Amino acid sequence: MASRFLRSRKGADSPAGSSGAAFLILIITLIIIFYILFLPPEDRENLLSSGTVPGTPSSPTGGFEDLLGTTSFQTNIGSVDYVDDEPIEHEFNSFTIYTTKDAQLIKQIGALSIKNSAFDTKNYELDFSVDKRVTENVQLTFNVARESGGTLLVYLNGDLLYEGSPSVGSLSPIKIPADQLKNDNILFFAVSRPGFAFWSTNEYDLEYVTLTGDVTDDSNSFNTQKFYIAETEYNKFKKATLQFFPDCSYSTAGKITVTLNGEQVFYGLPDCGLKNFFTVGKDQLIQGENRIEFTSDAGSYIIDQLKLDVTLQDAEYPVYYFDLDEDLFVDVNSDPRCGETDGYCPSNCEAYEDRDCCFDDSKNNYWCDLKTENVRDRCVNTVLASYVDRCESGYEDISGDPADEGEGLCGDDTDDYCPAGCSADYDKDCCFETSGAFWCDDVPYTGRDSVCTTSVTSAECQACPSGYRDEDRDRPNCPAVEEDTTVQTEVKAGVDIVMEVFFTDESYKKVDFNINGNIMPVDTYSISAYRTITPYVREGINSLVIQPRKDVDIAQLKIVVE
Repeated sequence: MASRFLRSRKGADSPAGSSGAAFLILIITLIIIFYILFLPPEDRENLLSSGTVPGTPSSPTGGFEDLLGTTSFQTNIGSVDYVDDEPIEHEFNSFTIYTTKDAQLIKQIGALSIKNSAFDTKNYELDFSVDKRVTENVQLTFNVARESGGTLLVYLNGDLLYEGSPSVGSLSPIKIPADQLKNDNILFFAVSRPGFAFWSTNEYDLEYVTLTGDVTDDSNSFNTQKFYIAETEYNKFKKATLQFFPDCSYSTAGKITVTLNGEQVFYGLPDCGLKNFFTVGKDQLIQGENRIEFTSDAGSYIIDQLKLDVTLQDAEYPVYYFDLDEDLFVDVNSDPRCGETDGYCPSNCEAYEDRDCCFDDSKNNYWCDLKTENVRDRCVNTVLASYVDRCESGYEDISGDPADEGEGLCGDDTDDYCPAGCSADYDKDCCFETSGAFWCDDVPYTGRDSVCTTSVTSAECQACPSGYRDEDRDRPNCPAVEEDTTVQTEVKAGVDIVMEVFFTDESYKKVDFNINGNIMPVDTYSISAYRTITPYVREGINSLVIQPRKDVDIAQLKIVVE
């Protein structure tokens, strides 16, 4: 009875509960419809297409869109001073130095008389002066006009110089020993006593008493040149080379002395008709006025092409680093890259951009390992290779041999000769003058200063495309090379990495921005500059060096993803 009542109650209440739930659903539906109808058109479209309610957090998509418009790097810079690290040349005028040696009259008297007797004695003193430093082969000559016996005595500075009984007439020259000669001298003429015949007189009358000698005139044997070393040049000094071209004759030229600020840098017989080179250290120079002096001890010299080249330390400019997210990059294949010495010439690479492309263009071409002032001068034909001064390291053919005009010059790696003043990074023979040095036939990825090195680190082992070798063709002790599994990447299409630079004024600015080794020049009067650096960046850490070509004030530098 009770259970029947309960079942009857439940069944009676069920229709009313169902209708209430349906009504609630209807109300909620109407509210949603009216909400959608009153939304702005763009929001309504986004809602209906994506199913996302406006104002609710969106879930990550895994793309790079959220990175667009972000600033990867921002800093305030300030003043960046320009430092000219090009070699400073001090050039001097040509000059002549010479010495002459001639027979000259030192002293002469017309006549003198000397005598000696028991009742009268008459002697004669003759004083004379010479410069012993420049005087040699001094001789005494005279004629005997009258003699009446006895021994003629001649003393030099108290030492007996001559003793004899000359007859009337000319006497053979009497050579004065150099060790008895002084700058100030006295000749003493006397005659011996008569002896037992005390009533007699010994005497001599001499005439044309003459002193001669070979005198060297060195008043034109030296020359002094002055030059000025500025404070910056002295403080940034790295090394210096003194060179000169002596026009002289080996048969007559004597030795020369070259001094720098009183310190001897050369003494000897220079190479006549050739350039002579000498290394000068910082301790031999003075900040301010300096003096170079050339002195010869014989012969004649024309000193030409005198020059002092001062090499400064490499300029140190501000370096900054910025990080680019991996989501901005896409993996690419490992096809050959333009500019790498890898045996391949990329299809879109010019001959002057890649060594392999240069020789693909023509097996008779010549290549310059260093970048040239005019980029098109890096890969040239036989005719243009004759202009050797366009390539500091020397033009080389596909076998590494120099152009004909470059043989024997700096950069010729085949002549077993290191020209004076040539850098060890330009010439293999100069490199191997240093014991234990290793040489790279190409410019390593680490830069020109690593072409010749005495220490090859593990990181540098792969920097040289052709591999480092010593003078015996042995390789350095490098670890085993593992296959490079690094994935190469490039910036995704539609993404630009922009460098924004803000200056302090509208004066003329001239500055290079070095991004990962690539130069982005900025020449402007504007107070700001915007440059796309997309081709130069890479995933992860990037470097940026500010290299002004004149003093510049930079307020702010930014790297922006657009």
